[in-house]
Amino acid sequence: MYISQVLLCALLLKTALGAPTVVSNTKPKVVCYYGSWSVYRNGIGKFDVENIDVNLCTHIIYTFAGLDESTSMIKVLDPWNDLPDNWGKNAYGRFTGLKAQNPELKTLLAIGGWNEGSMKYSKMAADPKKRAIFIESAVELLLKHNFDGLDMDWEYPALRGGVPEDKTNFSILLKELKKAFSSHDLLLSAAVGMGPTTIASAYDVPTIAESLDFINLMTYDFHGAWEKQTGHNTPLSVRPSETGEWRLFNLESSVSTWLSLGAPAHKLVLGLATYGRTFTLADVTSTGLDAPSTGGGKAGRYTQQQGILGYYEICSTIGDWDMFFDENVAAPWAVKGNQWIGFDDAESITTKSEWGKSLGLGGAMIWSLETDDFHNICGQGSFPLLSAINKVWRQGNPELPTTTSRPQNVTHISTLQTSIGTITNSPVQNSTSPSYSTTEHPEKTTISNIACTKEGYFAIPQDCSMFYFCRRSENAWIRYNFHCPTGLYFNPSVLACDWPYNVPSCQ
Repeated sequence: MYISQVLLCALLLKTALGAPTVVSNTKPKVVCYYGSWSVYRNGIGKFDVENIDVNLCTHIIYTFAGLDESTSMIKVLDPWNDLPDNWGKNAYGRFTGLKAQNPELKTLLAIGGWNEGSMKYSKMAADPKKRAIFIESAVELLLKHNFDGLDMDWEYPALRGGVPEDKTNFSILLKELKKAFSSHDLLLSAAVGMGPTTIASAYDVPTIAESLDFINLMTYDFHGAWEKQTGHNTPLSVRPSETGEWRLFNLESSVSTWLSLGAPAHKLVLGLATYGRTFTLADVTSTGLDAPSTGGGKAGRYTQQQGILGYYEICSTIGDWDMFFDENVAAPWAVKGNQWIGFDDAESITTKSEWGKSLGLGGAMIWSLETDDFHNICGQGSFPLLSAINKVWRQGNPELPTTTSRPQNVTHISTLQTSIGTITNSPVQNSTSPSYSTTEHPEKTTISNIACTKEGYFAIPQDCSMFYFCRRSENAWIRYNFHCPTGLYFNPSVLACDWPYNVPSCQ
């Protein structure tokens, strides 16, 4: 967990300079995960296959299948719900049958998830014979039930009982899967972790990117009830008060890491959450971020899990709660008594979607369909968060409701600073107006006048703590502006943030 700050910065900034830029003409993806267990929830929390709006997603992913450790074959985890056998509910068939309503819709089956663990996937991936058995069984199951592809959700290679060799073996597994899938026109995607330790340990990014059709970034769960203080589930950028490795637990840092390690932007799908993380405050007078907590908040009536609430449970509850908003997090939290909820609403989802789109990412993903307000309980329209994603990524189809989802009596916490991953889309002649603006640092106006002339990382002479990255996309230059963590300077000799004494030009 406590990797040195310099090593983490080097990881963040590492890039294959000179690599050709790949420009994709594919349409943006809106990838929607479906938690099939939600069919067992009570009352209005019950969500079945038929509750899916087939026009709001380009790809829907059924979760989860598992791995049979004794045979190395893919296995059905809930035969009664998933299959038609023995008077089963045939959710697999009904799920893939949704394509009859929208022929452009793609249906995938996810294997893995947190509860499946890591060790049995590690053993399978390490053995060529077991890999072959798994791949053959996966192809057979997908074709039998008319799925369009497989989503690998191994959480996580080399971790949770895995071995260091998992990093290489996962790449081999994906390469062999892709080869087998190609003759059947099956898609291959993966859900990947965001923590700096996870990324460094689990993924050979350029190699897995070659095998995957798209990569679902799990850019959520950055904070939760496992910690001793409050924190937002999906912070957009670093806050000035954060130190050390915690400065890397946000969307901007995570996406920048994947890009800098060689993932093509058009293959990255930004993960967004339709649920919130909750806490029980240790002191009801301390209600901000990093406030001491004693554990997760109260379980929801329908999701019934301490420390987490679906958006429909949140929006129907917080009408008389105190609301707060931090400009770095770019999302709200609500407090009443000793209960604290950090969540995304339609406005924050829009902000994050616009940010992801400005980076040239391949689309957005939600976890998950069944925790959005699919019954329109709160009067914002059905699936208000997913609708907000569609409005940004799919040119207004469908339109958002005209009513705002956020109350007007929100306390704004203004601590905004220049963020990792700020992007300027500028023509070759250069532009002076960044597309994702910040407010606190006056040097921004100077930086905006710097023109890109070649690809690579470059120092900013006026501020040793800042640097920028240029890449060419067709007839335009794209520039990313970066801030080193507090106390570090950009070192041009190693293309990383470093201790000041290693950067003589800044003395």
